[in-house]
Amino acid sequence: MWKSLLASTISVIILDLLWLRLVAVQWYQNTVMDLLRVVNGSVVPRILPWLLFYVVILVGLNVLIIIPTDKCVKALWLGALAGLMTYGTYALTCLAVYKDWTWGLALGDIIWGMVLCSVVCCVGVYFKNV
Repeated sequence: MWKSLLASTISVIILDLLWLRLVAVQWYQNTVMDLLRVVNGSVVPRILPWLLFYVVILVGLNVLIIIPTDKCVKALWLGALAGLMTYGTYALTCLAVYKDWTWGLALGDIIWGMVLCSVVCCVGVYFKNV
């Protein structure tokens, strides 16, 4: 169990940081700049909520998918569903309440969440089984 938890933690952090650095920050700046927390021209997240997000998503993925699943293919599908539910809830809520949120931004977030959770679940199951 510890191997899968460590592997899923490392993979979610690396993948999400790549997504944020290479895609999301610029996309958000171009779309919803007024909503971002910017310090000296750079987007600066609040650390505690950011870390809490990782704890919540990792606990959920490990308890609901990685621990009870033995096959990587099944983990991919269940991870995609978890990503759809979690990132979909966030993105569609933002689309509903923020005037400048776009369908493109919402769909991009949802697709990213599905990819991220799928990969993290597969990595977790793989390391659980080796």
